[in-house]
Amino acid sequence: MKKVNIGVIIIVFILPSVTTNEITIYFLNENGRTLYVGGIGQNNYTYIQDAIDAANDGDTIFVYDDSSPYYEDFMIYKSVNLIGENKNVKIIGTCLIISDYVNIKNFTFMKNIDNVGGSFCNISSCIFNSSYIILRGASNNRIFHCNFLNTGGGIALYGNNNHIFENKFIHCFEAIACDSYAGNIIENNNFSFNKIGIYLHGGGWGYGNTIRNNSFFENGIGIELSEAGGHRIYNNSFTGDGISTSGKVYESYGGNDIFNNTINGKPIIYLKEKSDVVIDKKIDAGQIILVKCSHITIKHQKINNTCVGIRLWDCRNCKIYENNVSNNDWGIWLQDSKGNVIKHNNFINNDLHAVITMWKGIYHNKWNRNYWDNWPIPLPKPIGLKNVDWLPLMHPYRWWK
Repeated sequence: MKKVNIGVIIIVFILPSVTTNEITIYFLNENGRTLYVGGIGQNNYTYIQDAIDAANDGDTIFVYDDSSPYYEDFMIYKSVNLIGENKNVKIIGTCLIISDYVNIKNFTFMKNIDNVGGSFCNISSCIFNSSYIILRGASNNRIFHCNFLNTGGGIALYGNNNHIFENKFIHCFEAIACDSYAGNIIENNNFSFNKIGIYLHGGGWGYGNTIRNNSFFENGIGIELSEAGGHRIYNNSFTGDGISTSGKVYESYGGNDIFNNTINGKPIIYLKEKSDVVIDKKIDAGQIILVKCSHITIKHQKINNTCVGIRLWDCRNCKIYENNVSNNDWGIWLQDSKGNVIKHNNFINNDLHAVITMWKGIYHNKWNRNYWDNWPIPLPKPIGLKNVDWLPLMHPYRWWK
């Protein structure tokens, strides 16, 4: 049989932390046994579940590659290490975790891992192909060094105080989704070509989740906040996507701390409850988000290749003029905002140039002499909900001359 030197097995592997806090060793058993699955050893197990049934807390189950794939559903109800020989060890079946202090490493999962209430578990160095991890009431777990590919959802967080770091998410629908849970840290991950990188719904004032030091590349939306409050979002880098929101309440943007993020190499400007601020060419913003602001001036910006270029939520008497807004999903989005002036802007090649949404009634803004590349006639251009550009330009306004 193959010989593998396992050594002392620790339930939680010690890795260099990506935060200032050290990773805690939760469980140590120097006398744990090693049980083998697959391979040619006389006493090796054929099925992973059989090895789990025979194991004691603190044991390690080592799974050989040469018997892969393993077609089985199995349940981990003991505090064990489940270690694959390498990432080519493929499991075609669902893994259910119902114990604390479980460590899983070095597998390709073609179906899901479902952690129901298990805490202080680690899942690392695995590939999830058309599969995902769901944490149901599971807290204080860590997921790191994993790749999530071509799946509807990479990680679903229904628990508190979990740590998700140094993973890659590619071609997922929602790479990470968190619904009304808090204290989770999502950091140092890469999100590419997903429909939504991180989806946050709910949360509490002053106590949400931390999203930091992540890289977002050409997702439909980098981070979406859906009536989500209390979150801290900072030091993230976006390319071709950005931050968006859904819902009708203040928490969707106002209850969050969003700072020091960039998109396409430019700063994301997020202002909350500010007035009398000028955002001009000295700032050169990549995306602009205003929440409950008044008398803000946005001018001489070139905003392109974002999910939403300029976003106003419950804003009054702002001036937006002489900007180029191009190649965005949505060029400008006004929600429950009134008395704003949008003039002499160029809206070019956006999927939707302007979006108006109202939850509190019909509000009027003044649109005048903007260029719309999809409006070739010298007549008033309807924008929506009684907002009209009365004198649209027939050619781009050359404000930079």
